[in-house]
Amino acid sequence: MSLDNHHPEPVVPDRFAQATLLRAQGRRYWNVLRKWWWVPVVSLIVCGVPGVIFSAMTPRSYRSQAILWLGDKLELPEGARLYSEELSGYMGTQAELLKSRLIQSRALEKVRARFPGQAPGERPFELAVKSSPKSSTLEVSATGAFPGATQFFVDAVVGEYLSFKSEERRKTSANALSSITEQISQQEQQIADRERELSAFESSNNISFLTESGLSAGSHLARLNTQLSDFRTEHRLLELLTPEQWKDIAQAPVGTSTGLSVPGEQAAQGLASSGAAQQSGYFAALQQLELLKAKRDDFAKVLRPTHSKMVKMNQEIAGLEQLLDTLKQQGEQQALAQMTNRKKSLELQVENLEAQYRTWQTNALEASRKLAQHDRMKQELERCNALYSRLLSLVQTVDITKGLEREALTQLAPASAARPTLSKYKFAAAGVLAGLVAGLALLLVLSAADDRFSSATELSLHLPEEVVGQVPESRLGWSGGGGRLLCPPEEQHSFTESFRNLRSHLLCMSELPAGPRVIMVTSAVPKEGKTTVTANLGATLALAGERVLIIDADVRRSSMHKIFGVQLSPGLREVLGKKRTAMEAIVATSQANLWLLPAGESEASGSELFLLGAMERMLEELRAHYDYILIDTAPVLATDDAGSLGAKTQGTFLVVRASYTSARMIREALERLSKRKVKVLGLIYNRASQSTDYYYQYSADYYKGETVSLPGIATQSGNGNKGGTGSNQDI
Repeated sequence: MSLDNHHPEPVVPDRFAQATLLRAQGRRYWNVLRKWWWVPVVSLIVCGVPGVIFSAMTPRSYRSQAILWLGDKLELPEGARLYSEELSGYMGTQAELLKSRLIQSRALEKVRARFPGQAPGERPFELAVKSSPKSSTLEVSATGAFPGATQFFVDAVVGEYLSFKSEERRKTSANALSSITEQISQQEQQIADRERELSAFESSNNISFLTESGLSAGSHLARLNTQLSDFRTEHRLLELLTPEQWKDIAQAPVGTSTGLSVPGEQAAQGLASSGAAQQSGYFAALQQLELLKAKRDDFAKVLRPTHSKMVKMNQEIAGLEQLLDTLKQQGEQQALAQMTNRKKSLELQVENLEAQYRTWQTNALEASRKLAQHDRMKQELERCNALYSRLLSLVQTVDITKGLEREALTQLAPASAARPTLSKYKFAAAGVLAGLVAGLALLLVLSAADDRFSSATELSLHLPEEVVGQVPESRLGWSGGGGRLLCPPEEQHSFTESFRNLRSHLLCMSELPAGPRVIMVTSAVPKEGKTTVTANLGATLALAGERVLIIDADVRRSSMHKIFGVQLSPGLREVLGKKRTAMEAIVATSQANLWLLPAGESEASGSELFLLGAMERMLEELRAHYDYILIDTAPVLATDDAGSLGAKTQGTFLVVRASYTSARMIREALERLSKRKVKVLGLIYNRASQSTDYYYQYSADYYKGETVSLPGIATQSGNGNKGGTGSNQDI
């Protein structure tokens, strides 16, 4: 798989097509301006004249200005400002203050005192304050009717602003000093109260004793807590031990240790020492028993069991064993009694220690509370002293800066001399501008609402059919008696050359079959110039040696006979009505190779005549005698004649008049022809502007001294009267 399938080449915009579209749009606007030129003129008059009159009646005004700048300030450590303002909003704040009613009213009082009668009304001056974004300056300007009063008003506004700022600064300093002094007095009273409270507390409480008591209470509570924990653990252990386990703990040799501290071990060994006599008797009997058993074993080697010594020794051993059992039972009972007594002793000790712990804990908490209260009172006193010291330093700062601080904005120079302004002409300029804008807007609306084509480029861009010819607008004359076309002036070369171009296109058209060709020429609506186009196209083909027949099939509004100066009857109506043959009705024109079949004067309707088979038979008969048969028929939207005849021809040319036929009508005409299976060979753009016609632009270089005439052809004006001039648009 090639990479082209994955990465198609980007479509490069055609700048030439864009230029063509822009030129066509410009041509449309130019045509709209040529046709509706009076719209902007009327709009200019309606909007501009009142503005001019109002400006003429408005008295002249004068303008004066002054500049304030943000100067440097002396910065001292003692002179630090108590508050600050954002620099970005400082200039805007000062501008609003300059425009405030208070400053302006004060300045107006001075102006009226200095210039009586020159400051009438509530706001006789228009004050403006502008801040420069690239510099720290304010431009204060005023506009008024009197130059001297205006200049004085600007200076008065600046002066009142500086005075107001100075007054406010002094008020601020005085208020700040008064507020700080009041706070100092309050702090002094608070310090005295805190000192009295602290002194009274220390008098009623021994701080050293409280400190020592707190420390000793803590140590004693720790010891009590340790003992209480040991006793509780020993008590829980005694509840889990058996008497035998208790005896084992009690009989452990003193001084032996497993590395683990067993609560109650020392107590058990101490209780066991009290019964040491009983334990020693038990151990002595046990030792004697073992000795007797050893001696018996020795005697058993030489004596019989029934020997008196053996019997006596067995009796002694049985007695010792009975004694040992008795001693063992007494030891277990003693151990159980000791465990019970120890538990009771532990319970009493735990109860006693808990009571002591609660007492000492209460004493320790009370000491801690009093010490914390003492620390809090000392901290409050320290805070009051610190705030008092700060207030004293602020008093010194205010006293120092009161004499050093000055206004940040200062006047750079006095107000400039008042000069005349152009503000009285703004109404005239606004009216003229509004008139021009309204006029151009109306022209744009008219251009958007007008769907008529103003150039062949627009026609080719918005319709799918090809534009095969472009006939420029021309003024054609009539002869006085013969009805022949006069020799046109040199500027008519473009008109003749356009038909030569159309003839070449028709001769080389590949859509038409070889041999005789039957072509219909029509338009969407009347007065688009289809008859003139048909006549001149036939004459141009005849000049090339082609045998051409023109059939005037516009039976309701026939005019082709007037162009060629022949009789209306007999003609097509008589031929289709079988009153004459086609060869009898066809007349030769003064142009070689050019013949005409007029419309005729029969009363039969045109549509019914064209639906008969006689029309097809006539065309088949005439093909044997002519190379081209041009049929001039009625407009498509006016009658059904074009739809009936179009299917019997090999193709149709649709004439479109410049700036006359709407796009909606042309599209509807093309749609009707398409529904009737009529083949449209192309569009002929008639009465095109000569500024867009290349034949007209270059005719001066290629047609010097040459005259062109089309013998036997005449054109007429819109009213059809001879002896005048007309355009190629009407028939």
